[in-house]
Amino acid sequence: WNWFYFPHSSRGTHSSEQRLFQPSMELKPAMPTYDAVNFANLDTSVSVKASSKLDWHDLQYLNDSHFVIPTRHQAITNSTYHQHLKLGLSSGSEVCKISSTQHHIVLQSLYNDMIGEFYIRTVLSVYQMMSNHKLFRQLELSILQSHNATNLVDPWEEDMQFYIHLGYFNKKLLDGHQLFLSGLQILRRQQYASSLSSIFNHRKRRRVESTGDCHCYQKLIFCGYDIYSQNDTDPKASKAPIVNPQAARNYTLWPSEFLNNEGIGRICRFPGSLNQHAKNDCKIWAGLRDFLISNIEMNHPTLEDEITNHRRTILLQKGLVDEGYGGNSKEWKFVGLTQRTYRRSWLNLPGVLSRCESAFVGNATNLQKVVCVEINVEQASSPYEQLLMHRSLDAIVGVQGAQLTQAIFLPRHATVLELLPWHPKGYSLRGAWTQSRDGPTPLGIIYHNTDLNHYGYSLDRESVPLCKHVSEEQEEECFMSSENKDRFVWANSNFNVSPDTVVQFISHLLLLDNKKDRKCENLMDGLSEKYVLYNVWCESKERKDGNHAHIGNMTLSLHHYYDKKT
Repeated sequence: WNWFYFPHSSRGTHSSEQRLFQPSMELKPAMPTYDAVNFANLDTSVSVKASSKLDWHDLQYLNDSHFVIPTRHQAITNSTYHQHLKLGLSSGSEVCKISSTQHHIVLQSLYNDMIGEFYIRTVLSVYQMMSNHKLFRQLELSILQSHNATNLVDPWEEDMQFYIHLGYFNKKLLDGHQLFLSGLQILRRQQYASSLSSIFNHRKRRRVESTGDCHCYQKLIFCGYDIYSQNDTDPKASKAPIVNPQAARNYTLWPSEFLNNEGIGRICRFPGSLNQHAKNDCKIWAGLRDFLISNIEMNHPTLEDEITNHRRTILLQKGLVDEGYGGNSKEWKFVGLTQRTYRRSWLNLPGVLSRCESAFVGNATNLQKVVCVEINVEQASSPYEQLLMHRSLDAIVGVQGAQLTQAIFLPRHATVLELLPWHPKGYSLRGAWTQSRDGPTPLGIIYHNTDLNHYGYSLDRESVPLCKHVSEEQEEECFMSSENKDRFVWANSNFNVSPDTVVQFISHLLLLDNKKDRKCENLMDGLSEKYVLYNVWCESKERKDGNHAHIGNMTLSLHHYYDKKT
């Protein structure tokens, strides 16, 4: 696609000093290889080049929302413009629509098609940059001074449209992408993020009509790319930045590892880098969660009422209340059990739901009001439905992976039980990090030092339904066979969970909130050694500065009870 640049302030002037640097660019979606698959030869990049046939003084503004691009240098009048519309621009001139949104921001980072990676590599980075007011204030002041304006607004209050550059033909924009980005801004028009391809696809659709199409963006900002010269084919070949970027007329933009590393680095991103000091002092995940929820509550002022209605609907469907019920359902604990449709599916989930109902709702001697519900984000109809289904829960249970990312939207001091997939030692399969017990898992790091209670539970051999017909000595050969290997790797493996495990979690950990005594030393009483307490709020004689919460008559403090490294 061709594009051109021009300074908005140049309307009515022709000063050559106002000409901007106009490079051509190729936006690479990802590394040449991804998940051991070679994508280097697939045409998945976006190529854009600056037009050499057009200069800004060739443009004629019709009004604040349209201008005309003449392909022949001739005066274009309003009457000519209307005639062009009637003739389908047959005169060779093109009408360009100016977007009313001021800032169009393209976001890119590695693996951003996966929601967990997207949250860690992109959402956290945007939040960190927005929180760095010095950087944004300097940028805003320079812009305001150039426009003789005086009003300063926070970055998340800017008029923004986000776009996500997704890598490959088989990847798509998810509701989760849109939900998380909506929490990074105060939405003006309830407009969610789009895929980068949406900028170009409108022209592709209209090409057949030969009518042309043009869109103008006041600011189009590219975040999360590493810059290389055009002849670089592999970003690993040379990491040296271009010394004088404006001396080059062609850019190749590869996705960077993270959208932004400033002020974050690896220390708070990955559990392996989490030393003892960072365990207590890494607050950025808590800040991000609070920031997202605060903005989303402003964007959806009726959210609390809709949560009450949503919970009431569930109770009615399960026959637990009648039509006359007018309570707010706070006396009930709602536990979400996560499900996926096509891989990492919870095979015996219907049986677990039934066991939960019989253990709590159907037990006449048990006065606890607990409702277990299935949570499947793949079946949600919108980003808002994903928000509503998670915001209505008191706890969530799911296997390690992307489907737990939206747990960030649980209410304050809610509970997460992360099921750690069984992964036998010694097998030549990646994924051992999903079983981390001496620190948070790569996904669990997002709950670190937040107000959420985060527990882990290690699944065992019984959770894997494959190769049950062979002896223990033959299991490795069976798992690694061509028939089973792809199904056995943790990212694809379906699993079972003992119903008693979920019931025990609810009884011994979740319902502790209803007891007067929530002492840290008693948390593990009666629990299996398969549990690990990653991020828990409990009463302790050991008083720590900061990180305290008052719930009822209890004063709770934050603790991390990891296993010792072996």
